[in-house]
Amino acid sequence: MTASALGTIVAVVPSKGGCGATTIACHLARAWARSERVVLVDLDVGKGNVAGMLDLPSPGSLSALVDRLSAADEALVTGATVEAAGGHRVLGQPTAWLEGRSLDQDEVRALLQLLAAHHDRVVIDLGSGASVTSLAAIAAADRVVYVAQPTILALQDLQRLRRTVDAVTQGPHAEERIVINGHDASVHLPVGELIDQLDGDLHVVIPADADAVAKADRAGTLVAEAAPRSDLARALEALAARLDAPATPASAPVRR
Repeated sequence: MTASALGTIVAVVPSKGGCGATTIACHLARAWARSERVVLVDLDVGKGNVAGMLDLPSPGSLSALVDRLSAADEALVTGATVEAAGGHRVLGQPTAWLEGRSLDQDEVRALLQLLAAHHDRVVIDLGSGASVTSLAAIAAADRVVYVAQPTILALQDLQRLRRTVDAVTQGPHAEERIVINGHDASVHLPVGELIDQLDGDLHVVIPADADAVAKADRAGTLVAEAAPRSDLARALEALAARLDAPATPASAPVRR
């Protein structure tokens, strides 16, 4: 790819820690990699666990790539990333969290432009909170996918985060999608009420499935691999196509 044909940058943003944003980022990269050159970047500085979730022996070398951004080429990008089982490349956080460092706005922009020059899709897994690294990545992204749990407090956190991002990046972002993760119809608000809470901006609802999540955790792999016939796996597999479709409000959890 050339600089005039940069890949699409997708930032996956959690409303708060533990909402499943990393799981969603990993499944999106896996799904898009079936037809595109994809790199998954872990920018959750000091806490990122993409490499662990994908059971990779090495997280790649983010620092080596950032330190040589001005001289980086495709060979360096390939050498700094590792290949996941899904066929996509991964650029993860250091195994020792204390070795991770925040990136400033210019470094984030340059890193993402470099990766987009060599891939069709760059998926960014961000940490919670409005850090300099996260805000810079959101500002550089072509699409922002917000992830939240289906509770009133979580939705309030999400709306506060969106207002902060809009204020700092002079948004709202042109391409936003909101994903509610872990919805249980017997416990949580009906989808219609979730939509009302978000002023009609809710796009995709992912169902809860504790058994599938536990199975994936025990196997040390993704839900789509550990429990491929589960409703959750089907929803996660369908998510990439849903996010690429024109934005429409959600009407029901994603199922097949």
